Amino acid sequence: MLTMLSLFKETRKRPDWKRADYGAKELAKLVYTPLWKEATSWLDPATPTFTVGTWSNLESEKRYLIPLVPRDIAEIFNQAKVV
Repeated sequence: MLTMLSLFKETRKRPDWKRADYGAKELAKLVYTPLWKEATSWLDPATPTFTVGTWSNLESEKRYLIPLVPRDIAEIFNQAKVV
């Protein structure tokens, strides 16, 4: 499993990386931690709900953060929306 720091480092390697005023802590707080909580909730058999509310919120209210999410993670949440 990727750590928050490795996710941030991987994001910075992307060719379409645009310098933003977001450090690792801000990205962890605004993007990675909420997405991680949402994805891990999918594994809990006690709550069989499958939502992508955090990803939808990013897409609707914080679109400027979407390019900072690694493509493989974005693809997982985009596919989850279809399901």
